[in-house]
Formats: sequence, C-alpha cells, structure tokens
Amino acid sequence: MLEAIRINKTTCKGCGMCGDVCPVLLYCSSHIY
Repeated sequence: MLEAIRINKTTCKGCGMCGDVCPVLLYCSSHIY
C-alpha cells in the first residue's frame, strides 16, 4: 500500500483532496486504486 500512496502523491487521488503533494493521512485506502 505504501507504493500506491507514493505513486498517487502527484495526482492526489484521495478523500477529495487535490494538490502537488498530499499528506499520507489525507489518503483513503479505498480511493487509492
């Protein structure tokens, strides 16, 4: 799962948050994939 979060840091797909870099805490595991 850490790899998925690393890949999605640029696209920021998680919990409706968008930006260049998103904190890991703002990521939802169900939204990563």
